[in-house]
Amino acid sequence: MIKHMLLLFAPIVVGTMVFFSWIGEQAVTILVSLFASTFGVLLVTGWTAKLFGGGRARKEGNRRHDVR
Repeated sequence: MIKHMLLLFAPIVVGTMVFFSWIGEQAVTILVSLFASTFGVLLVTGWTAKLFGGGRARKEGNRRHDVR
């Protein structure tokens, strides 16, 4: 697989070079959307983990505390 990495990444590199001027013009928009989407995914993942697993972990933690 390592022998073929250049073949797999060549389209990405060529695409970046072709659209380099457009990427430069839209850099602020790209960075804002990148950070906003990353933050959004972190929030949704945290809320989902809290919804599905937080209550159970909290109850188990209280039981352990009561036993001691």
